Amino acid sequence: MLQLNELVGFTVPEWMLDKMRCQMRLMRTDIGRRPSKLLHDLSSTPVVSSQVLVLVLVVVVVVVVVAVVVVVAVAVAVAVAVAVAVAVAVAVAVVVVLVVVVVVVSRTSKR
Repeated sequence: MLQLNELVGFTVPEWMLDKMRCQMRLMRTDIGRRPSKLLHDLSSTPVVSSQVLVLVLVVVVVVVVVAVVVVVAVAVAVAVAVAVAVAVAVAVAVVVVLVVVVVVVSRTSKR
């Protein structure tokens, strides 16, 4: 069970208090204020800069490009491995056919 001495407080940032005050003023009906002034007060809250957004976009593009390069490299490696396996299989088949031909020719020439 939660004890009162276990509760930990925190400090509310000043910009959040300003935003809350502005919202409370906006909701009041007993005073006549211009909406433009209230909306201007709301614009003081911190926003993400366009430089940060561009940086995030660049990081995402780099990650996507690296992922595509890795996928292509793996696909090429698999294709090369399959080609080598086929070449080895063909070489083994040729050797087997040559051995069979040599054996058949040697047996027929002995008769």
